[in-house]
Amino acid sequence: GPIVSIPTQQLLLRWQRAAEFSCDRAALLVAQDFKVVVSVIMKLCGGSSKSSFNESLNVDTFLLQAEELEREKRTNPMRGGVVGALNNAVATHPAPLSRATEIQKWAHSATYTGLLARATDNSIKE
Repeated sequence: GPIVSIPTQQLLLRWQRAAEFSCDRAALLVAQDFKVVVSVIMKLCGGSSKSSFNESLNVDTFLLQAEELEREKRTNPMRGGVVGALNNAVATHPAPLSRATEIQKWAHSATYTGLLARATDNSIKE
């Protein structure tokens, strides 16, 4: 039988997906430009090291696709509810469009701007 029960596996996968969001947030704190982070997400999910491929990526178009998906989830509960839960059931990473949406939201949040302000205040005092 399995070493870990299915509910435990689900919890570990959920934690792993949450850790990816945390990594994206850490990347934003370093880059301080959410579009740079989204660009990296796109390159990671595209899996190409060819510069011609990377140059053809369009962050703004990707973000539009992410917005369309979010709108679809709101207007079609099946897409965001049951289908989304099934897709996440075995996923080790959040969907790239979801990562783009979440990092964009966090980039505009009071938490993020507060962290940046605190970091700036600390660097001035030193």
